[in-house]
Amino acid sequence: MRTTIRMKADLARRAKAYAKRTDRTFTELVEDALTDLLDRGSKSSAKLPELTVVGGKKPISVEALKRSIEQMDLEDDLRRLGMTNDPAA
Repeated sequence: MRTTIRMKADLARRAKAYAKRTDRTFTELVEDALTDLLDRGSKSSAKLPELTVVGGKKPISVEALKRSIEQMDLEDDLRRLGMTNDPAA
């Protein structure tokens, strides 16, 4: 299927460069990234166990915990793809 997506120019340049370095097309890179994201999303819909917060100043909601985990996963994925500006990566 043919479709058009819009993204920031810098992101597109970095993604195309990464695709070239990994001997893939831009389309393959986008397909792989979307597949990973969607597969991970279906796995994260499983019920989380109840958590006990120890030593924290205030309890954290399950939704806040999910958001934090998703953010960490995204940061890990970007580092793995070499698409981060973090000098420590």
